[in-house]
Amino acid sequence: FAEKYLNISEPKLSLFYVWGHSWEFKDKERWDAMVEFCNRIGQEKGIWSVGTGEYSEYLKALGNVEISDNEIYNPKDNQTVWIRLSNGIETLEPGQRIEIKTVANNGYK
Repeated sequence: FAEKYLNISEPKLSLFYVWGHSWEFKDKERWDAMVEFCNRIGQEKGIWSVGTGEYSEYLKALGNVEISDNEIYNPKDNQTVWIRLSNGIETLEPGQRIEIKTVANNGYK
């Protein structure tokens, strides 16, 4: 699954969630496969590696982002979040506002 995920041709905000139990790695073959997977994923520059707690906090931060008809605003006391715009994926820093331009029949851009 790692290679398929890494070969996604179009940049997306996606989630590749990996978890397991220690007893699942009791034999050398499974352990070695996990080490290989972690080494492969860990060397990628565009992947944010995070634990479940930090990911939960990030989802909470996304919920705090304010979206109106003409702008997206990330509150000052919020953390940095990533958003997908028509021109690609952008970071939205705490306190930052981004103007939304509308185009007839196309919705938000």
